[in-house]
Amino acid sequence: MGNADAVWGVNSNNNIYNRGTETWKVSSGSGAWAGGFSACPSGYFFSAPASNTEREILKAVQGSNHVWVNYNDSVKENVWNNQRMPTVDGLEIVGDHPDAVGIEATGTMQLVASRVNVRGAMHGIHLRRRNRNVIVANCHLYENRGVGLFLDEVNLHQINVTGCHISYNGGGGIVVRGGGVCNMQISGCDVEANMAADGPPTANVLVDGGGVTAEIAITGCTLQHTHTCPDSANIRFVGTDRQGRTWGNLTIAGNVISDTQVNVDVQKARGVSIVGNTFWKGYQYNLRIEDSSNVVVGPNMFDRNTNYW
Repeated sequence: MGNADAVWGVNSNNNIYNRGTETWKVSSGSGAWAGGFSACPSGYFFSAPASNTEREILKAVQGSNHVWVNYNDSVKENVWNNQRMPTVDGLEIVGDHPDAVGIEATGTMQLVASRVNVRGAMHGIHLRRRNRNVIVANCHLYENRGVGLFLDEVNLHQINVTGCHISYNGGGGIVVRGGGVCNMQISGCDVEANMAADGPPTANVLVDGGGVTAEIAITGCTLQHTHTCPDSANIRFVGTDRQGRTWGNLTIAGNVISDTQVNVDVQKARGVSIVGNTFWKGYQYNLRIEDSSNVVVGPNMFDRNTNYW
């Protein structure tokens, strides 16, 4: 009862569950959905199960009862009428200040960035705090000092990154750092050399979330360079959150991957599928998987083509 990070919910019989410790309790009486907020003890919050594990625990405890959970349409009507789908299209943005950012988005619904060229800035596209349903398509994020596409401590569901050229950004190509990101698709992109020789280790695609970061597909991309940078990787996924839970549901399929210290680096993940990729020139490892479970490594091609040496 004393865990302030726990999450509670109620049903029509005022069943209350604690997501933080994955234990459930049932109270007496009944009530409407709106009563769930006041039904929670001090320090607990009305919410919804956030994983299959939590849903199975709820089903086992609820029995035949009908359960209220805190699912709702969080988008206000004025957002649908006046604020949805901000679009940046067909622009070249050149940074002329040390802290310049090409596009920074906070609190957007259905942001579209398309046919945009950002170069010489700190970050190409910087997503912060909370965003929903983002599309980044047919963009050039090129030779920026920081990250090409930076998901920075952001709460974000649904982002599609397609047909982009993301190269020569010193702090990483596509980086998820902290926050919680679900449903991310990266497809048909060329992602190259996004690391600085004198900078901290990073990757062309780096996912290291602090919250629920899962359901990510990286398909049909070319990811390569640069092996001379320290601990460089083409894809690096770290699956643990701040509560020590392990996330994943990661698919890496049909990519061309080469010329970093570690081509694909998976740490502390659950639910990983790696199939149909072409690997070569992994200077330490082509594929490194540590402290992970439920992993499938299917047909892949691991080569040492002498034409490249």
